[in-house]
Formats: sequence, structure tokens, C-alpha cells
Amino acid sequence: RAERHQRRLDAEAAALHESFGVAEKLSLTLANVDPVDLARLDRRASELGTSLRSSDRPTSQPVSEVDSVEEARKRKAAAQKRAERAARERQKERQSADA
Repeated sequence: RAERHQRRLDAEAAALHESFGVAEKLSLTLANVDPVDLARLDRRASELGTSLRSSDRPTSQPVSEVDSVEEARKRKAAAQKRAERAARERQKERQSADA
């Protein structure tokens, strides 16, 4: 029983260590994240905190949250490019309509 308890504590310690690493990486990139994505990440962080306290859930989480932040940044950049392209097309249409 003591060994099982120790294994659970070791797993929780490893998960906390991993979570701190994720949090550090996230803090470096949050300035570039949309508020919607930030809210989603905040909910996910809450879920991770819940899973760390629950003994019946896996305590080790992959570092995929950092990937999702980078994906959010890529989506934001792609959306910005699309918006700029659409603005250029509208400008061209206005110029051709004025001519």
C-alpha cells in the first residue's frame, strides 16, 4: 500500500514538474494569443489542475498544450493574411469601380 501511494506521489510530482515546464513555455507566448484561444487554454489549465488532484485520472499530461499555442499563433497569422488579402481585393474593386 505504501509503495502504491509512493508511486502515485511520484507520478503527481512528475506531472507537476511537466506542468511547470508547460506553464513557463506558455508564459513566453501568451502575448501573441487571441483572447478566445487564451480562454480555451485557461480552461485546459483548470482541467489539468483537476486531473493532478484526482487519483483516478492519469496524472501525466503530454506537452501538447505548447503545440496548441503555436497552432493558435499560426491560425491567427493565417487569418490576418486572409484579412489583408481581402482588404487589398476590396481596394482593387473600389479603384476599378471608380475608373
